[in-house]
Amino acid sequence: MVIHLKSKKPNREGARAEGDNADRGDGQGYWNADRTEAANELIRWLSSDPTGSHDPDYLILGDMNSYRNEDPIKAFRNAGYVDLIASRLPAESYSYVYEGQWGELDHLLASPSLAEQVTGATIWHINADEPPERGYSGIWSSPDKYRCSDHDPLIAGISLGNSSL
Repeated sequence: MVIHLKSKKPNREGARAEGDNADRGDGQGYWNADRTEAANELIRWLSSDPTGSHDPDYLILGDMNSYRNEDPIKAFRNAGYVDLIASRLPAESYSYVYEGQWGELDHLLASPSLAEQVTGATIWHINADEPPERGYSGIWSSPDKYRCSDHDPLIAGISLGNSSL
């Protein structure tokens, strides 16, 4: 499942962040309540076996617009999901650089049964370290894999063993 949770920016489509979505000064930015509710809703939906497959293996990946210790990621961890990058890479790992500050807004979250089948996880640094002028929206953009986004891709190795497919 690939997801992209709401931005930390104060406004979206003319809406003003108020109440629980206002910036509380704790580093989580604006719209944290909406991001956390989206995470909880996804957790509830996946726990309902939405595909009817009876397979407990789920991998949630994407731009969560939340760092490792923010509420949406805590919601996933509290539900048993394993943060594959946080559990395999040092705390200073990053997938995004903005105005000289780096961090990990992108996550690979595996259900407990799938986490047991993961052989590795890493971040492929082909985007965040490149200056914007050299990238997908810059004057020096190129057709290769470098700076094709402002986030670095995450990679997971998974050995599914004896699959019934």
